[in-house]
Amino acid sequence: GGMGLLSAETAIFQYPAIVLTMMAVRYRRELLLLSMEEEAASGAGAAAGEDSSPSSNEENAERSDHPQSSSLWSPLLHKTFVALLPRYILLAMTSTYYLLHRYRNGSLSIPNGLIRPAENPFYNKIDNGEWTYLHRIINYSYVLSLHIMKSFGVEIVGFSHEYGFDCIPEIKLPIVQQTSSTSWTMDLRVFLPLLLVMFFGGLVVWAWYGRTNGRQQQQQQQQT
Repeated sequence: GGMGLLSAETAIFQYPAIVLTMMAVRYRRELLLLSMEEEAASGAGAAAGEDSSPSSNEENAERSDHPQSSSLWSPLLHKTFVALLPRYILLAMTSTYYLLHRYRNGSLSIPNGLIRPAENPFYNKIDNGEWTYLHRIINYSYVLSLHIMKSFGVEIVGFSHEYGFDCIPEIKLPIVQQTSSTSWTMDLRVFLPLLLVMFFGGLVVWAWYGRTNGRQQQQQQQQT
């Protein structure tokens, strides 16, 4: 992390992705270990034979109806977070020191005149009082969505759109505007960031809930 900050100032923007990647890799590893332990335990039980006593049958029925809490996603997620907490603290300390060092040396903000309006007509609209923070969130989220779609090979406004002046028109507020006494227009571009948030949010929910529930159902079927 520190070497990345020394090589490129934009490396700090990769820290959230690093944190999420560490969490996902460690979480999948914990799930794999838990699955191996449960398979080993079920194999040992099958090798030892089944106890035909009524009390043993009742205990097995209770276990199948109420899976162990360790097989749920929430304890595993908490365990993963606690295991990675020292690394998160190290990344937070490194980021804080880096930002404080740049602030002390006066290199935290972009110098005036470095970015021309011809290159980015949006960057100084808040400073000039032309935008509110809601304007900035909406417009920058749309630009970010364009780059995310570009990473998937989907071009919406054309190649190298970031090099053309006003090639991405500003999304004005309110979203729905009246053009005449009987007609209204709506800027449909605002739906692109919302659709991406819903898509990736659905992937996260499926990764945490769907896979775990599917594994539990498979284990219950094996027990029955």
